[in-house]
Amino acid sequence: EEENKLEITTKPITKEQIEIIIKSFKKKKQVIPKDFIDYYNKKYEGIRNILTKKLNATSINKAMDISSTSNIIGVVKQRAQNGFVLEDQTGSIEIISKDDPPIGDILSVTGSSREGKFFEKEIVYPDIPLTHRINSLEGEITLEKQDGKIKVISSAVTKETTTPSHIRIKKGDREVLVFIYEPIEPIRQDHVVELLKKRHLSPKISEILYDDDPFIIEPVPDVVVLFGGEEYVKNYKGVTVVSTGSRATKIDLETKKVEFVD
Repeated sequence: EEENKLEITTKPITKEQIEIIIKSFKKKKQVIPKDFIDYYNKKYEGIRNILTKKLNATSINKAMDISSTSNIIGVVKQRAQNGFVLEDQTGSIEIISKDDPPIGDILSVTGSSREGKFFEKEIVYPDIPLTHRINSLEGEITLEKQDGKIKVISSAVTKETTTPSHIRIKKGDREVLVFIYEPIEPIRQDHVVELLKKRHLSPKISEILYDDDPFIIEPVPDVVVLFGGEEYVKNYKGVTVVSTGSRATKIDLETKKVEFVD
């Protein structure tokens, strides 16, 4: 009588591989004036949504009737004798302030209304929140530009994309988010922190021809890679910014250490 034998098969333990998921953005073939209006409306709404996570805001027309301290969100429309004019969808108001934010900035002003003007106590930009979690995973990627395409290279896979793109790099239950962008005009190291504070990459008008707004810095990425310009690495509130110059860039996804490769 044969014995019943229990056959056990074992599989070799394999290391988890890096997975690369790319979100690219579709460029419009033709642009009409309405597209620019739509773009600026999307930009405004996107940044307004970020600001409303930080504070409770009142529309400008309602703030005019409130004498106590309130927050208003809007876009800086123009300079004024004693400050600047802020505008939202409900109206505009002169902000009495010693600050001089650039025209086009989207921000919040804390203050109070009096005699048809708003007296500023504090200006708040969307900025990178202090609660931003710094993500990491074991592994590295190399980014290099070849024939107008961006190659995203890991030990397991190579993918191609264009800029701007949002790249999610996953390994197990960990994930690192990388934004890549090749601006027409290089972004200087002394300017890049201002863009992170404003949560927008502020492209030239000829670059905004997309169905969505790929330039809004939301969600907060772990790494921003800028192609071209001068070589530098900058860290701001846990976000690593890399400007590649003309070389390929190797990024350690655990330590965020950057190496420029010929």
